[in-house]
Parts: sequence; structure tokens; C-alpha cells
Amino acid sequence: MEAKAAKAVPSARQSTTFAEKRVDGRTVRVTLGIHGQITAARARDLAQEKLGVGVGYIRSNAKASPIFRCDERRMILVGQYDSPYVRRVAITLHHHGLAFTRNPISVFADARAMAGINPLVRIPSLVLDDGEVLIDSGAIIDYLDELVGPERALTPRAGTPRRRVLQLVAVATGTIDKAGAVVYERHFHAPGKVNEDWLARCRGQMIGGLRFLEAHLRRDWLAEERFTQADLTSAALLGYLRLRMPEVRLEQEFPRLAELSAKCEAMPSFSAARPSPEEVMPS
Repeated sequence: MEAKAAKAVPSARQSTTFAEKRVDGRTVRVTLGIHGQITAARARDLAQEKLGVGVGYIRSNAKASPIFRCDERRMILVGQYDSPYVRRVAITLHHHGLAFTRNPISVFADARAMAGINPLVRIPSLVLDDGEVLIDSGAIIDYLDELVGPERALTPRAGTPRRRVLQLVAVATGTIDKAGAVVYERHFHAPGKVNEDWLARCRGQMIGGLRFLEAHLRRDWLAEERFTQADLTSAALLGYLRLRMPEVRLEQEFPRLAELSAKCEAMPSFSAARPSPEEVMPS
């Protein structure tokens, strides 16, 4: 990666970033403490030694001696893990070994704070280490695929494999939408005021999505001979159903999906992104 030189010459009792580069999704900086005089050539040599990068020229009379410190600025994932959309982003981050921290605020209890991050007051959002905010799980995962490169990306780069994965992801996320509609209708309306016709329609669409995914799971994985975003997102959907709609009998009605769910939930990336009791919407 290209390194950046410090924009200004430091003065006494200050520190400044002399060089930085991206390493596995995080920004690592070389910081110069100010304790004496070094030449620009020496600063460049030390940056090369510490980071393995070359940097641009700085003034040779800068009164600085290099005290190197690696400083990580991690991405921040906003949202709670009982949302399958937040969870699929978290699982993707863990799968790729990308460092991040969390801001587990709620769209309900913390709506005002959420509006300051995402004007739609929706989750997830991903705050990058430079302050840029990405919204929508699909856009975030697309960025993460770009970050790790085509060989590691969970969605193929082009052609029929890409279309196949994207179609299955679209069905899985559409099924999440319909399951979520059922959950919210039941949660926000008293039993006598629930629209049963609407619930029946949403349940029917949800079951249609599950049947489609079940029919396409003919091998170990849904889309390819390897684990892809289609498997990850479908497993996030199934985890949500187990959490919020246990009346859906996965083992009896969708045995292949139930097997996929068990296989995925055994992965470290999934176990690292399970919702705690404090971040589960009340029943």
C-alpha cells in the first residue's frame, strides 16, 4: 500500500504521523515523538524498517527523533446482534479476521443517537477508521469484499458464480424481511389488533423463500463448492428464525437448511457474533 508523509513539520512537545499504511483492514501509523533532530533520509529509513514502506520527503531540519508507536484505528460496527443484518456483517468481519469494535445501540431505545449515524435510523452501519460511514449490510459487505481482495471475497467477482451467489443472497435477505415483518407485527400490536391477513401473507412469502433455499442446497454449500456469502447470509436468517420464530420447524420442514445452520453456527466467526441477552428485543 502507498504510505503517506506527514503534512506538517512537527514542533516541540508534539507528535505527528510520519507514515501510515493499511494492514489487514486497519490503519497502522508510525508516530514521531519530538526529542531532537533527525534528517529526512533517516526518517525514511526508519519508516522503511518499521513498516516496510517508503514515504515522501519531509524537511531535513525537523526537530524530531523517531519514537515509533503502532496505533490501530478500528472500524466500528453499529447495531445489535439480534438483527440478522448486523450479524451477517459481524460474521463477515470475523471470517476475514478484520479488527473492529462495536457500538451496540438500539434503533428503538437509542433512536436519537442512531439518527446521528444513519439518517434512516436503521442498522447496521459501519464507521470506517477515517470516519466515513457505510450503511446497509449489502453495501458494507461489498466494501469488505473489496478490502480483502477477490481471492478471499465471499462473493465471486463476476460471471455466473457471482449472479448465483447474489440471487441466493437476495432470497435470503428477502426472507429475513418477511420474517422481520411478522416479528414486528406481533411485537408492536396487541393480540386483538394484529392484522392476521398481513401475517399470513408475510409467513407465506417467508416459507416460499425457505423452500427456494432448501431446493438449491444440493451439496455441502448453496452456491459453490466453497463457503460463500449465500451460505453466511442464509445461516444468519436461520439463526434469526431460531431466535424469534421457533414455531418454524427447521429440522422437520427444511432439514438441509437445518444442517447448514448447524455447520455454520459451529464456526468461530458465527459463535463470535451471537447476541447477548442484553441485545435481544423482548418477545
